[in-house]
Amino acid sequence: MAEQYASADAETPAPGTLSETVGYAFALFRRHFLRLLPLGIVFHAAFAGYLLYLSRAPYADSDPGLGLVVLHLLMVILFCWVWAFGARCVHDQEAAGDVEPYDGHAGLFGRVILLFVLFQFLSVLAVFPLVFLMEVGGVWLAGVVAIVSGLYLSIRCWMVPVVMGVEDRYSMDAIGRSWKLTSGGPAFLLALGVVLFALAATAVPGMLWKLGLDAVFYPGYLMDNGTAFFWWLGVVGGEALLFPLFIAASVAALHALQAGCPADAETDAETDAD
Repeated sequence: MAEQYASADAETPAPGTLSETVGYAFALFRRHFLRLLPLGIVFHAAFAGYLLYLSRAPYADSDPGLGLVVLHLLMVILFCWVWAFGARCVHDQEAAGDVEPYDGHAGLFGRVILLFVLFQFLSVLAVFPLVFLMEVGGVWLAGVVAIVSGLYLSIRCWMVPVVMGVEDRYSMDAIGRSWKLTSGGPAFLLALGVVLFALAATAVPGMLWKLGLDAVFYPGYLMDNGTAFFWWLGVVGGEALLFPLFIAASVAALHALQAGCPADAETDAETDAD
């Protein structure tokens, strides 16, 4: 992608500071809210159903352990796909306006599944050094290292689904690209700031909204299907409205980071050809 989009912000350079990136995120949110809202509804409808199933599991007559594991895996995959797909839609609309709308990529969902499998494999590998630290320095040392390294790696890999969607990359290539984009103090701090903004603007309000619905409908939504439906409807409606801002923030962050670390010409040519 070029250093600036060719639509409404054609005369505006790529954001360079956190405040500029946040402002650009709100601009993308306003322009693409209706386009991204269906994706938010799809994901949160599934996720709210998963939470409802999870909350009812202790009261179920049968053990739903395997079902919960499968649903959890599906929710993670669905979230990454919706994130990557939404980012690609915003990017294409900003780059080409309404001339070439993005209708989907047949291989994107498969790439997301491969990414999920890869991260699960890396997570298993990460257990071994933590076990060694636990043996050497105790639980506290292993816990501190796990938290600090987990937060650091989360920031460095936060752009992976966005890069997969926007730059049309495969899993390993997307991880390397995300790592390169967030290399250096300024880029890392910018990514950290956008992540904190996205959490404060979307995750925290969504959590408070859900807690309010829990208080209003408890304990009926755990037992009664009619009450559960209204709880589910409230959760989906509230959190789906915030989801486009999360997508917009990630695209704005990618736009800002790309200005300091443009993609190679070969990758750009392949992306434009797709």
